[in-house]
Amino acid sequence: MTQQISFLAMIFPDVSGKLNLLNRFQSGTGRCAASLHQWGYTDSPLCICGDIQSMSHIVNDCPVNKFDGGLLELHTASDAAKEWLRRVNCIR
Repeated sequence: MTQQISFLAMIFPDVSGKLNLLNRFQSGTGRCAASLHQWGYTDSPLCICGDIQSMSHIVNDCPVNKFDGGLLELHTASDAAKEWLRRVNCIR
């Protein structure tokens, strides 16, 4: 795991604080509306688009927030991936 984090830090050096978010998307476990609702922290599991907001939904399906190319493309560390990680703000 340390090697993976070191590798990600190497390819995302200018995305301060976003490695945890990238790992949350990869694992599918994060502070999305569906998880927060399941854990009793919110009243609704819905995304701003009206669908259930899972981590997968955010990156792959949400018409408001999805990343073109999905999770696999997100891990390429392209400039587009870095920019998306900087601006995605639907995770609490």
